Amino acid sequence: MLYVRRHFIYTRFLTLPIIPWVLYKVYPPEVKQTPDAHRWATTRLAALGKMTASEKIMSITFILAIVLWLIGTKIGIDATEVSFIAVVILLITGVLTTNDLLNEHFAWNILVWLSIIMMMSKKLMTLGFFPWFSKTLGHLLNGMNWISVLIILFLAYFYLHYMFPSVSTQISALYAGFLSIAIGAGVPHVLAALLLAFAGSINLSTTPYSAGPAALLSSTGYVTSAEWWRLSAIIGVIFNVIWLGGGLLWTNLLGFW
Repeated sequence: MLYVRRHFIYTRFLTLPIIPWVLYKVYPPEVKQTPDAHRWATTRLAALGKMTASEKIMSITFILAIVLWLIGTKIGIDATEVSFIAVVILLITGVLTTNDLLNEHFAWNILVWLSIIMMMSKKLMTLGFFPWFSKTLGHLLNGMNWISVLIILFLAYFYLHYMFPSVSTQISALYAGFLSIAIGAGVPHVLAALLLAFAGSINLSTTPYSAGPAALLSSTGYVTSAEWWRLSAIIGVIFNVIWLGGGLLWTNLLGFW
């Protein structure tokens, strides 16, 4: 556990300052100074006035949803049912109308294309594509130096997330197979398990659909789709250099291998 903690400290120490700096350089913000931010926010807040009845109902519904998401599994209510309960409350009380729901193009857009990608991943798992891919990759890597095997597996695991809309889906489909290949090639067990696990976390930077939050953020319209893909590709390269390249050197110093 001490080795793991040290490795996290090293990677975060490099990642935290580098990623914001790179983004600031390649995609600089339009507004770089906000000297009157506090006064502006105070003025706008005062202009809103007191909370309306609809806003109070929305606040109560929001708190209720959070509570049900926390305890729902204990009382037989899953996350999807909680969402439906919240929407029904807002519709019955008039906070939302059916037209409001139909006009949420952003939400419908996410629902459609994210569902398509999720079904594609599920179908590939059902057809046995990923076990076949892991087995084929294992044969291709047979006889190679274990460091080369680990590098290839790490990069493959990272970039295969382009085919997955969630972390858990990829882990269930690939992690065990890739870890078996690494161990069979002579990669130190702890090193293989940790680096593949790290790859399964940093690959959330790959696509607009890499996870639920990414889908929500990428569809707000503040960043174009083309820019999102371009920036994700740049960040992906940086992550691989830090977590794989530098990570191998650092874990060697820590005595992993």
